[in-house]
Amino acid sequence: QCQATTLYQSSQCQDTTLYQSSQCQATTFYQSSQYQASTLYQSSQCQATTLYQSSQYQATTLYQPSQCQATTLYQSSQCQATTLYQSSQCQATTLYQSSQYQATTLYQSSKCQATTLYQSSQCQATTLYQSSQYQATTLYQSSQC
Repeated sequence: QCQATTLYQSSQCQDTTLYQSSQCQATTFYQSSQYQASTLYQSSQCQATTLYQSSQYQATTLYQPSQCQATTLYQSSQCQATTLYQSSQCQATTLYQSSQYQATTLYQSSKCQATTLYQSSQCQATTLYQSSQYQATTLYQSSQC
């Protein structure tokens, strides 16, 4: 069992975390100008919540557990999000409040539900589903999409 909580208040930071435990919960809060976060989960149950308040960032998350739930909130000027799910059950919820972003999501699970809310000026969304059952709900509130 492990629980990790990290608070960054520096100009440049790089965070890499590897979990090999049965139950883990990770919460990360960034208040820096430039950072790169990479997290690899190899546990049975995990919940990840990440809040970004920086100018430039790149987030890459790889999930290989049996059950996972990912929630990401973006409040930056430029962002690129890439998420790969290789689990049996997954639920992804993403909220974008940035000017320019590109989102690419690949699902390789049996059951998945995706809900995406866009509040930006320019956006490009690409979603690839390779699952048996899925439900997608998308709400666009932008000028070009």
